[in-house]
Amino acid sequence: MGAGIGGLAAAISLRKVGYLVDIFEKSPNLQEVGAGIVLYPNAVNALKQMGVYVQISQIASFPTVARYLNSKGKVLVEMNMNDFEPGSEAITIHRLNLQKVLCDAALSLGAQIHFNKECWTLEQDTDTVTLHFSDDTKTQTDIVIGADGIHSKIRKNLINDGEPRYTGSFAWRGVTSSQVSYPSNQSLLIFGRGKQFGATPVGSGRVYWFATMSDEKGHQDRRTKQDVLKFFGDWTDPVNELIDATKDSEILTHNLYDRDPVLKWGEGRVTILGDAAHPMTPFMGQGGCQSLEDAIALGHCMKVNQNPVEALRQYEKLRQERTSDFVYQSRKSEAMSMTTSRISTMLRDAILPMVPSKLIAKQLHTLANYKMPEL
Repeated sequence: MGAGIGGLAAAISLRKVGYLVDIFEKSPNLQEVGAGIVLYPNAVNALKQMGVYVQISQIASFPTVARYLNSKGKVLVEMNMNDFEPGSEAITIHRLNLQKVLCDAALSLGAQIHFNKECWTLEQDTDTVTLHFSDDTKTQTDIVIGADGIHSKIRKNLINDGEPRYTGSFAWRGVTSSQVSYPSNQSLLIFGRGKQFGATPVGSGRVYWFATMSDEKGHQDRRTKQDVLKFFGDWTDPVNELIDATKDSEILTHNLYDRDPVLKWGEGRVTILGDAAHPMTPFMGQGGCQSLEDAIALGHCMKVNQNPVEALRQYEKLRQERTSDFVYQSRKSEAMSMTTSRISTMLRDAILPMVPSKLIAKQLHTLANYKMPEL
């Protein structure tokens, strides 16, 4: 497994139910690609089960209001957390901060992390799995959880279903490095024609923002804030202010990918988790959240079933329908929010204000009513 959000969460869950854990990370040190992340109520519940909620809450933000606007500043929808379920909360945090908390928790529970270890191939027999790394070393273990991201080598060895699908959109992501006048309790989502902008506080006075654009050719190496302003510079406040307050070095540019859901995640003593299993577009905000759910489900199954092979198949069965739903819901959300049709854009902006906010929360997120298994 890797040392991203899913791999570290899985390590915590497995240690909590008594398994020895080694984490093999291909990078030379701890690093998470991305800028900010929204953890919806389902993910918050997972963090509580892992015992890291308090640590995360001390360095994160807790937005209570979500506002949807069009690019001219017209308010389309305004929701609050009570539209999900009374007492629900969402956490917004820088990904690296989340990763550090999860890493510290995994290490404190006795997990071991090995850096510069990228698994290229694996082979298994009845009792063990042998991992072969890119540095020509190998190791044997009882089970393998492939949490090695969207271009997973573990998945390739198990399924070999080709490369992920480019969705036709790419995103810039940034975190402001200076203080800006942005409400500490508000998340913002702004729709345009074939474009979308979002922002949310992530603790310590910083604001995370993203700008997404439809383009069949991908980002084409457009990586600076001037590139972003070229397409979003005439949008409503605070778009300009947030982009302008961000250093070029703090802006990431990524093409967006997903995969069609598959029925096979694992075989024998090997399975996959997180983006390796069910990569999805960010338009439901559930990629990282579903990885955290995976980790809880994995720990639960390994706890209640003493046969590890059966436990892995039980975990897969428990997770496949829900994660597949979010892959498809994310595609539907992208089609609505990123449409390049002038007529569809006008209809969206006209219809959204007429839909009750509680109904939108239920249809777009389906989060608070999920009954998560227990570790």
